[in-house]
Amino acid sequence: MIANPTGRRLLSAAVAGICALSANAAMAAPAHAAGHGAYCSVTIAPIKAGEAASRVRSYVCADSPGRLRAAAADGGKTLIMTLYNQVNYGPGSTEIRADGGPCDSTGYGIASIGWPWNEVISSFRVWNNCHTTEAYSSDNYGGTSKMYFGDVPNVGPDMNDKIHSFRIYAA
Repeated sequence: MIANPTGRRLLSAAVAGICALSANAAMAAPAHAAGHGAYCSVTIAPIKAGEAASRVRSYVCADSPGRLRAAAADGGKTLIMTLYNQVNYGPGSTEIRADGGPCDSTGYGIASIGWPWNEVISSFRVWNNCHTTEAYSSDNYGGTSKMYFGDVPNVGPDMNDKIHSFRIYAA
């Protein structure tokens, strides 16, 4: 686990990493990005037929949850997951929002989270019918995997600070 304030810098850089994913991960650079801070919001699209991952539509960061809400242009996008860099939903977070509505059986996926985000995830919460999360220790859904159901206050020692990709969907 990474403690603040270093954790806040890493968490901010993490969102930039999410948006700078390779073409192999089927992710597109965001149309717009803004801000730095320990609280971020990323909007992604549903997985399309023939694709392995969701496309990043936008991201924004701020130094407090209130400022994030004021800065986020999520326009009512559906909150599907909140990632935390500490166990028990510790300070600093990234909201994953969907522009395709709640989870269904296809759901959403990030095939390559990018550095340093893949080195800080310790807990997460899920929302809006996104009950099942498959986390992987390598990019492109490879390496060690672990399945989680519902909110996870501690991803456990085998995946703590090691998640590189994930899928989230309705069971």
